[in-house]
This record gives sequence, structure tokens and C-alpha cells, in this order.
Amino acid sequence: MAMYRDFITGWFSRHIQVMVVAIALGQAAIALLMASRVPARRWLGAAGASVFLLAIAPLGVGSGFPFSLTFGAALFVALVPTRAITSTPACPPPASLCRGTRAE
Repeated sequence: MAMYRDFITGWFSRHIQVMVVAIALGQAAIALLMASRVPARRWLGAAGASVFLLAIAPLGVGSGFPFSLTFGAALFVALVPTRAITSTPACPPPASLCRGTRAE
């Protein structure tokens, strides 16, 4: 895209350190939000990550395309609560009847 090329060869090329530090701080903020135990913060981190991933998608293969789009979607899928899956235990009680186990 011409817009990206003009930005990279123009302003960005004269302010590389400022931009790299800003990107690193943004990614650190996303990581901290995603590591939070508070669901709203995790969603905010996922939103920030998605904005970043969408912004780099037009750069194409050089930015890992289509990874940025699929991972952006995966962030939100991972945050959606899932119902607990119940299954029959491998060794139903009493445990003393199962081979290789001992009763406490």
C-alpha cells in the first residue's frame, strides 16, 4: 500500500527509535492486560492486540500475513467462556478397585 510505503520511507525513517519504543510499550501494555485475572482487562488487551494485528496485516507476507488475521480472531475465541465438559472418570470410585492406585 502506498500509504504504508510513504509512512515508512518518510516520517518513520526519521523517527525509528521513537516508533520502536512506542510499539514496544504498546505490546508490553497488551501483554500485561492479557495476563490480568480481570476479564474486562483481558478483553481490552485482546482489542489492543487486534488493532495492532489489523494495522500490520496490509504489510502482507513480511508481517506474517495471514497470521495476523487468524491470531486476532483466535484471541477473542480464546476469551469466550466455555462450558465445562463432564466426562466419566477413568477410574470411578471407589479408587481402591482400580489397578495401580491405592486407597488413601
